Amino acid sequence: MELFPYQKEGVDFICYKPRAILGDDMGLGKTLQLITAAMKQTDATRILVVCPNSLKYFWANELKKWYNISSTVVNGTPQLRSTQIAYKSKWTIINYESLRLHKEELQIRWDIVIFDESHRLKNRKALMFKAAKYLTKKAQIIWCSSGTPILNRLSELWTTLHIMYPKKYGSYWKFCENYCEVFNNGWGMQVRDILDPDHRAIQEIREVLKPMMIRRLKSEVLKDLPEKIISQVWVDLVGKQRNYYDEMEKDFCTLISSKEYVEAPVKIAQIIRLKQIAISAQLIDAELDNATAKIDALLEILEDSPKPVVVFSAWKKTLNLVVERLPKDLVVKMITGEVPVSEREQIVLDFQAGKIDVLLATIGAGGVGITLTRASVVIFLDKDWTPALNRQAQDRLHRIGQKESVLVYELLARNTIEEDIEKLLAKKIKLCENVLDYTPVLDLEFDFDDIYNGMVGRNGY
Repeated sequence: MELFPYQKEGVDFICYKPRAILGDDMGLGKTLQLITAAMKQTDATRILVVCPNSLKYFWANELKKWYNISSTVVNGTPQLRSTQIAYKSKWTIINYESLRLHKEELQIRWDIVIFDESHRLKNRKALMFKAAKYLTKKAQIIWCSSGTPILNRLSELWTTLHIMYPKKYGSYWKFCENYCEVFNNGWGMQVRDILDPDHRAIQEIREVLKPMMIRRLKSEVLKDLPEKIISQVWVDLVGKQRNYYDEMEKDFCTLISSKEYVEAPVKIAQIIRLKQIAISAQLIDAELDNATAKIDALLEILEDSPKPVVVFSAWKKTLNLVVERLPKDLVVKMITGEVPVSEREQIVLDFQAGKIDVLLATIGAGGVGITLTRASVVIFLDKDWTPALNRQAQDRLHRIGQKESVLVYELLARNTIEEDIEKLLAKKIKLCENVLDYTPVLDLEFDFDDIYNGMVGRNGY
């Protein structure tokens, strides 16, 4: 085994730190670096890896592949999982959701606890986060790993810091007062990011993170990695699909402009419905006409692209519509949250072996933790609100092992809410450039007025 120079640097950085964050870009081999650093802790006899369910067997395979080490993967019935946790294995691998279910059994002394994709702990009110806090009370070493250490908002970084240094970062609100904007919106206290990279608070948080976090981007360390080309393909809704969309958008704008109070969840639900109609009206009503400009465009791109091809959407229902339209001579597989982890692993192996022509995946299930470098074309029928999650999904292809330039097609519907969302995100991303290397989430509650004004401006409602 030979690590890349930057990987050796990463191992050296975290190796002897009792608390550290490995924040390397997606596809740079964070798992291997963490395993190697843990192996250098010669006194460590119990190591716990907490990761998303889809990555449990990936960790087990990497341990076997690089160091010929067997591990205990916690899986199965509650009774079986309890027995597996009690094993005296050096390496135990468990998923985040099981933390709260086995809170007491996990209360043993772990020499090392590794939180992979640690941004999963971002919700400070979730039982998962509280179980993680309970778990780490006796841990000697705590390492966190994430390609998106700040997924949506700077305030979410508090949960990671609190896990590692519960006394120093005990108060969430104190952290927000120091590094964010805290204000009362009339309904309660709200937190908003500071977007000015020269602001005192941003400079201070950089200094806080410097001794505990190492982060490298692919553009910095993988000079030979082929480029990633992102192409936005704008389509026009026509016929009944256009009529469905226009009618719903006009009704929505009329409702908002009235004097009636509309709760945020209602607004958000309506925005999602508009995004779905921009793909196909059948996503909101199976009885409606099946006209879909986006799937038509997808089929054209697919016909001219080298196989295999990866297709992403936020919704499984969208992928089902695609399956109905794909040529029958193509070998097609799907990865969604309903597909068991073991089956997903086999699908990925078959994909990498060239046995699959088209892989359909939801952004949530297929956008993290898997390698799809056999393909060089990926198509997004729609995008997640969080730019970092879209980038994660793109980088299933654009990572170590990729030999070709990666073509990313984003299908967007002209003269729809997608225009307003893209303009708003472009504005926010520009403001956030160079701020801890993260892009902002589209916060529908905070950003609704901008989206609404975009809809009104486009059509003069």
